[in-house]
Amino acid sequence: AFQGGDPSVIWSTKDTLYDLPHAKVINVDVSDCKIVDHSMMEFFDHYKKDCSEQGIEFNLVGIESLKKKSNHGLAARRLKL
Repeated sequence: AFQGGDPSVIWSTKDTLYDLPHAKVINVDVSDCKIVDHSMMEFFDHYKKDCSEQGIEFNLVGIESLKKKSNHGLAARRLKL
């Protein structure tokens, strides 16, 4: 899960996604996460753009189950209580 503030988790996630073999669709499921911090949201946004340029569909599954910390599009998300 993408726990905010842990650089090793963030870099591990980034490395894993960039090391995936070429695919037509990539789904990242965050529905079991307690928090997805703003730096991960920013990474997912950039990664989605990179995927789009390569003709790959990128989906962030379960993000709608998390509550935004602010109105900013890349704001951190937390579990809804």
